[in-house]
Amino acid sequence: MAWSTIRRGTRLERAVRALVQPLAQRLEERGHTHTSIAEITQYSRTTVSRVLSGRVVPSSGAVTAIASALGYDVQQTLRRWEKVEAIRQKQRCALRAQRNTSVSPADITSYSGLLEGLRQLMRRNGLSQNRLSTMEPSLKRSTLGAVLRGDRSLRRDTVIVIMRACQVSDLREVSGWLAAWERLGQPDMLRRQENRLRGYRRRRKALALEAVLELVRRHGSLPSATELRPRRRWSA
Repeated sequence: MAWSTIRRGTRLERAVRALVQPLAQRLEERGHTHTSIAEITQYSRTTVSRVLSGRVVPSSGAVTAIASALGYDVQQTLRRWEKVEAIRQKQRCALRAQRNTSVSPADITSYSGLLEGLRQLMRRNGLSQNRLSTMEPSLKRSTLGAVLRGDRSLRRDTVIVIMRACQVSDLREVSGWLAAWERLGQPDMLRRQENRLRGYRRRRKALALEAVLELVRRHGSLPSATELRPRRRWSA
């Protein structure tokens, strides 16, 4: 049986909760278990548990069979399931429309929008991160995922790799994506590099301060500048 996992906090999740919570409550009231309901409905115990968990979209057959076994209103359960299915189909249509929408890099105005545009470009061409990393061994799956999440800098060569995998051949579109990177990706990369450099400098200062404090602890006072100056080694 194929299961459709739902995301928390969505309209679909609320509809699924409204569908299965009355059944879970009836289960407790009647003193049934998932195992006993599985024996009555001829569905597996795993199926019964997943239906009543509220974390997946159940099939109409499974949820109505469970309602019947619990002595709950089957027609009302079916109407609630139809509402769930309508919401799910609406979400699927919206997702398909989003995937089929052509992304214009010239319209992208933020770094997060640039990353989303590249993700849409991959989806439009049916490319997952795993498949792209297989096609382009130079780009690891973990690296690509971190870049598209915004955890790592987006490099120019990464944009080129994605365009090549997506078979972007129109020169104007290629120039548009590279211009978007120069406009949004390059400043973000430089900012991250500057932050790393600042962190390195702070660590160097902290280490130097620790060394001075260690000298104070050993000598009982702050050493003179002459003592702190490194000694020159003379070779014979």
